[in-house]
Amino acid sequence: MRKFTFLALWALATQALPAQKRFDYSMRVYQQGKQTNMEAFKGKPMLLELFSASCAVCFKKMPYMNELQKQFRDQLAVVLLGEDSKKLPATYVRFRDKFGLTMAAVFDSVAYASFNPPFAPYYIWVDAAGYIRGETGADSVTAENIRNFIKGNFRFLGDYSFLKRFDSKKLLERKLADLLVQSSLSRPVDSLSSTLPFVMEFTSFNKSFQAINADLSYLFLYSFYNRMVWDRYHPMYGLYWRWPVTDGDEELDSLLTQKFCYSVYSEEYRSPQWLRNRLQRDLEATFGLVGRLEERRMPYWSVQRQDTSTSFLRTKFLNTERSSSYSGFSFKRCSFQEILSMIEGKASLELPIIDETGIRWLIDFEIEADMTDWEEIRTQLTKKGFIIEKKFRPMQVIVVRRSLETVAAYSTLQR
Repeated sequence: MRKFTFLALWALATQALPAQKRFDYSMRVYQQGKQTNMEAFKGKPMLLELFSASCAVCFKKMPYMNELQKQFRDQLAVVLLGEDSKKLPATYVRFRDKFGLTMAAVFDSVAYASFNPPFAPYYIWVDAAGYIRGETGADSVTAENIRNFIKGNFRFLGDYSFLKRFDSKKLLERKLADLLVQSSLSRPVDSLSSTLPFVMEFTSFNKSFQAINADLSYLFLYSFYNRMVWDRYHPMYGLYWRWPVTDGDEELDSLLTQKFCYSVYSEEYRSPQWLRNRLQRDLEATFGLVGRLEERRMPYWSVQRQDTSTSFLRTKFLNTERSSSYSGFSFKRCSFQEILSMIEGKASLELPIIDETGIRWLIDFEIEADMTDWEEIRTQLTKKGFIIEKKFRPMQVIVVRRSLETVAAYSTLQR
């Protein structure tokens, strides 16, 4: 079996936070509507999750976080901290009752803002002595990392600034024929959260691109589309399939879900087409994999309506109003496309939703439902006069296969 050289970010994985800051247990918070503080969580390690009303991942991860709390209940306190907004506490209660959550949840907008989270969910790791040992994203929250954290062995990376640019001192580059270009495919960095730029492109100010802890499937998306995702307003929506596929190769399917890092730097500006070609070449050289765009019949959710009149849900208001949470929404004088976009985002659907209703006027629409539960949403939409069916249509799909030259090369990743 042919072996190949695989690069690693050894230096990055060993950095630690430059300073230790004490956690303020006296901060004022509200728990079950009553004002209190964080003193009850003193004395043992704490994993504090900062979550928000607009974060679908936060709510989807709550059962998982609750299981971690049960698993480490005598060794670790898992605590949720959210803003004390009008809807967030009530929305949390709905999820708590639905999933039987037992972990602590507190709310206060000032306390939440004091951590200045760059995204949500965002995690603050506090040791038993009350020192903040690290701040991470969701990828670092695993049972193994928690065990190491409790033992004092989990290392964190505090300086995230290098993610903004390619740094030849921290990444090991390939030896390339073109000395003006450097690129690297490397193993994931466990101490970092995934960093996936929306678009793969160079600018006049930044002639580099870097994706950290990206699923291999995302790298194939970059290599064909220069982007990892598009919303329903993009011309490609519903015409191009969202994910790369294989021809039923289970080992290859598994490899596409594994995480890697990719960086490319050039001393000169490079076009999006050049970047796509470069990444395709690097993927083939490293993994022995090639992708190809093919047309296939793929599934999607078709949305139609029972009432075909032009008065269906037509707005009765002069001003636009939008209100949504994870327990429902109420829209007045809004487009149906906007409503579908909101539903798609909160429910995190794998299949695209194609509007086949013919509604081109502004509408008033509201439902009450668990907005992370697509089946419950479908039920409520049906009650409102919509028909939701799974159908198939031709779409362009990235099909990933092994190249003839390196058929079994990727298996050495499991060494």
